[in-house]
Amino acid sequence: MVLTLLLVLVPVIVPLSVLPSMRRIAWKLLETFLAVAVSKFVIVVTLVLGLDEVTGSSATEIIAGAVTLLLATCTPFLVLKVVPMLDQSALHHFEGLKGRAARTVANAPSSPAGQLAGALTPNVEPPGAPERSEDLGLETWPGVPEAPMPDVSGDPLPAPVGTPRLRGGHVTYGHDDTGPVVGWHFDE
Repeated sequence: MVLTLLLVLVPVIVPLSVLPSMRRIAWKLLETFLAVAVSKFVIVVTLVLGLDEVTGSSATEIIAGAVTLLLATCTPFLVLKVVPMLDQSALHHFEGLKGRAARTVANAPSSPAGQLAGALTPNVEPPGAPERSEDLGLETWPGVPEAPMPDVSGDPLPAPVGTPRLRGGHVTYGHDDTGPVVGWHFDE
């Protein structure tokens, strides 16, 4: 299935390999095709050896044949691990694409299109910081005159309500619709 898919993609990818950025894709296609083809060959060889050993006369040949057939099922995974270039080169390819995109965006103002866009845009002076007014831009309530702030130098003012006192109470336990509830009951 994968081999067929790769063969179908060859006419699409090979003409695009003329472009330098697409050559890497064509190379990846070739590497993948070779890895899958080698894995198919190794699977066939392993199946032939395993079936030959399973049809043997001794118990050790039968066990060795069963193990060989088990290896034949794992061969595609083993072959793809033997070819680590696929994983690493794909990773480097995508990192390269990300770097190229970042460089393109960073160099956009110095490109010919960026310079043309800069020449066509009007030169407008950016506005400066607004002046800070004395009242910090806060409006007063309509109809109420502005009250002066109290003098904070000197001794602190006494509490406006009187001396604070500790509030007393005790823990209460109860139940409601959702279950047990722990609360506090003030003694006042």
